[in-house]
Amino acid sequence: HYSEFITSYFGFDRVLPMNTGVEGGETAIKLARRWAYDVKGVPTDKARVIFAGNNFWGRTLAAVSSSSDPTAYTGFGPYMPGFSIVTYNNLE
Repeated sequence: HYSEFITSYFGFDRVLPMNTGVEGGETAIKLARRWAYDVKGVPTDKARVIFAGNNFWGRTLAAVSSSSDPTAYTGFGPYMPGFSIVTYNNLE
């Protein structure tokens, strides 16, 4: 009943009930990549996910792969491909 209610309320054709924390971040990456491939036509295995530096959202391999903090990522490579880190609030 929840899915029917929430999709009709917001006018969506589907919904993904989420967990919070690092699992929510992992799912967001998967959804963004899938959208890039299926909707935007990004070539297979070429999607990039951009993260702001100095972030922290967990200790999974994806989370440490997106980190600019050596205490978070040192010793855990190889890292997830397709991640880029940019300076927060810097449009240049």
